[in-house]
Amino acid sequence: MTTLPVSDLVPSWKGGLIPSAYEALVEGLRQERARFKSSRYIALSYVAEMHYDQDLKRIHFEAGFEDVEDTTIYCTQILQQRKREALIRIGPKSASWQPSPEGNVRNPFADSRIQRVGYEGLNDGSNYYSVDLWVGILEIKIGDPLTADDLAGMQNASELQRYLIEVGTVAPDLLSGR
Repeated sequence: MTTLPVSDLVPSWKGGLIPSAYEALVEGLRQERARFKSSRYIALSYVAEMHYDQDLKRIHFEAGFEDVEDTTIYCTQILQQRKREALIRIGPKSASWQPSPEGNVRNPFADSRIQRVGYEGLNDGSNYYSVDLWVGILEIKIGDPLTADDLAGMQNASELQRYLIEVGTVAPDLLSGR
């Protein structure tokens, strides 16, 4: 099967994608660059859910802002929203969940250009189920957002690629609710 190298987009990225996924990645990147063209900062969220037999990690570009204070306030709000969403996914078990200390898990924004703003962690006490949520801020260039340098400066390349592929495959009218 033919794959296209993702290093053509961001030199530090490794591996390749089948043509349809590669095209969706390029389209997702184009859409996000257009969305953040007039922004100076991007608010991001990162959700890591560990279930007994699977580990789910997702990054999301939430919104763009011109002011770091507005971005920080938004990050605080989106952290609480993501926590409510996680508790809904967890369902009835959530009554027994307790806060997790941040030191138990790897900060996905460590060693990157993303400034961490907040963290919330929950676990069921058994080490079989946990939810860890981070929010952070990525500073970008107005008019030239999400350059190869911006993307290379972020860790979690596989989650970032998955997010951009998803953006590139979803109908634009469905994205307006992001």
